[in-house]
Amino acid sequence: STEITGDLRVVVRGYIAESGVLDWDWQNQLALPTGFALFDGGLMTIKDSRVFVAGTVWRPFDGYFDNPTCLVRAYAAESGTLDWESLSSPSNCIANAVATDGKHVVVAGIGAVVLDDYLVEAYDATTGEFLWEDRTYVGTGFDNEAVAVDLETRRTFVAGWVRWVPGMSNQEAFLVRAYESDSGILLWEDQYSNVQKCICQAH
Repeated sequence: STEITGDLRVVVRGYIAESGVLDWDWQNQLALPTGFALFDGGLMTIKDSRVFVAGTVWRPFDGYFDNPTCLVRAYAAESGTLDWESLSSPSNCIANAVATDGKHVVVAGIGAVVLDDYLVEAYDATTGEFLWEDRTYVGTGFDNEAVAVDLETRRTFVAGWVRWVPGMSNQEAFLVRAYESDSGILLWEDQYSNVQKCICQAH
């Protein structure tokens, strides 16, 4: 939302599930981090006593916006107060999906300098500390994206697509990767190629 002063704020509202009555709001109309002028995304996941919100913030540059960075915020579910905020993404990052198991918060998205890379980033759910990042490093002129993420039993599962398969030229493939959640070690991956672009949706 935009204030009368023109300042952009990220607004998160909490409701009582049984009645729909607004439980908290004003505490969370927080300004964007210093130096950023645009917020995009509004992704959310809830676990135990915390609400995690993720999105993308951009810096103004020569009349445009540049340097997309993944912003992750954690709120106390009971009060709506901000527990932590993280902008520690080491790569350019546009967030497409977020998930948590209560110990980790993982963002799936698109990254790298020219924003053409399947990107996964993990944060500590208690402190917001950056833990690990994985990218495909495909290096094509086409967008490769991670678009869905889920965490179960100490594993992180991410799905998306890449316009690349080893030994094939400009071949699009549906890509699923499984990681060890603490370390980010890749446990396995599967690529399913198709002549048409894979449209991936989380369910």
